[in-house]
Amino acid sequence: MHASAETAALPDIMQTPLGLSAKAFVLNQATRFMATRGSYRCKACGTRCEVEVQYDGAKVVHSKGQCRTPGCIGWEE
Repeated sequence: MHASAETAALPDIMQTPLGLSAKAFVLNQATRFMATRGSYRCKACGTRCEVEVQYDGAKVVHSKGQCRTPGCIGWEE
């Protein structure tokens, strides 16, 4: 094997359609109930994703989430 093949990093799941879709699903579940904190099913791997959301009225102004599965979705914006 070449050294570059061994050191090649895996793509960030949050930059893939699966990661973006899973994040959107989790945020949709939280905003459906206007929850500020919760645990929702991760569509990328099937485990749970811990989420914190801040709202201004009905609009999400800040969100942070982390899946319980290492290497799965995680974001803060």
